[in-house]
Amino acid sequence: PLSDKHYLSLSARSILNTNDNNLNSITDIYQASPFEFSETLSSQSFLDGKSSNYIVNLNHIWSMSDTSTLNTNFSLGLYDTDRSTLQPNTYFDADNVVIEADNTTFDANTNINLWSAKVDYDKEWEKVTFSIGVKYTRIVTENGFDFFNIVGDETIFDPTKSNDFNYTENVAAAYVNLGLKLSKVLTLNAGLRVENTDSRGKLISETIVDNKDVPRNYTDYFPNIGLLFDNQDNHSLSISLGRRITRPNYQDLNPFETPTSQLVIWKGNPFLKPNYIMNYQASYAFKQKLIITASYSKTKDFFAKIIEITGEDETQIIPRNMEKSINYGLSMSYPLKINSIWDVIGFANLSRQSFKGNLEGTIIDLEATLWDYRIQNELKLLKGVLVDITFTQRSNWIW
Repeated sequence: PLSDKHYLSLSARSILNTNDNNLNSITDIYQASPFEFSETLSSQSFLDGKSSNYIVNLNHIWSMSDTSTLNTNFSLGLYDTDRSTLQPNTYFDADNVVIEADNTTFDANTNINLWSAKVDYDKEWEKVTFSIGVKYTRIVTENGFDFFNIVGDETIFDPTKSNDFNYTENVAAAYVNLGLKLSKVLTLNAGLRVENTDSRGKLISETIVDNKDVPRNYTDYFPNIGLLFDNQDNHSLSISLGRRITRPNYQDLNPFETPTSQLVIWKGNPFLKPNYIMNYQASYAFKQKLIITASYSKTKDFFAKIIEITGEDETQIIPRNMEKSINYGLSMSYPLKINSIWDVIGFANLSRQSFKGNLEGTIIDLEATLWDYRIQNELKLLKGVLVDITFTQRSNWIW
């Protein structure tokens, strides 16, 4: 503490990581007409990479009075990753004789710089709580991709498959929340958040594409409201609804192609829009142990990773916006104390999901009922030793 009313804190974190991944795959290839075995592709992928992540956070709290505070927060983050991948690919005929070798290597690096500043003001009265705040976030990411063909002992740079992609995003947000204690057991909460997003993705490449520069600017409103009943004894019930946003990952916006194997490429989509989720939820708790939650959510412009055939021998995976996804959910959890050393917690989920949309002329209309449960056992043994044994089972799901 700087004084009785001012508190200052500084925290920092760093994560350093090194990757060494090896992948081997065998693909049998058949002729379509007549349908018969043709050849085998043996693909390997050797990836060497390293990454570093640094985060610094500075926080100041000003206790203006016994019922009001002003909280100021500043964050800075730096992320760097550098990956080098070797992909040897060999084709064999039916007699296991080498037909062709196609070996490639590529280097990929990403640098992300971000900072944010946030100010929050909180005020309390006997039956009313009030919060208001603003936040500004800026993110700059630079991505480089260099592709090389290996011919004999020579590594040849391929400018048609190499690119740089830079992305900048600025988000300005403001919010207000109000809490009203209607009675001893009933509380109402309501709020509104307004966000303006200004972004730009720019591709630098020798290949001619239609979407090298994609600027965007949009403003969104996110209301939320909730009602809580709590008798501080056996029962509590909460009902809420709210709207929220999920933005695309930066790598999903890069419009160039990245090979994941000889036959499959990953391609980003610079026109990928954020999705918007409207969520309705009711939750009941008995003695704060048995908790049952029912929910309904509708996602507009749902993110879907679509597999598309683009040629005779090539497939691409590309993220696209699907029209909507709807989810009906029911979940339950309950803790049970067997004895002084054995505690059990059970979790169960049941949902009905549907996905609908028109993707490049293909109509998607899928539905499925999903379920899963988890039984977690915690055993307290001698000398403070804890043993956790968990059993989990889940149904098939839509991918």
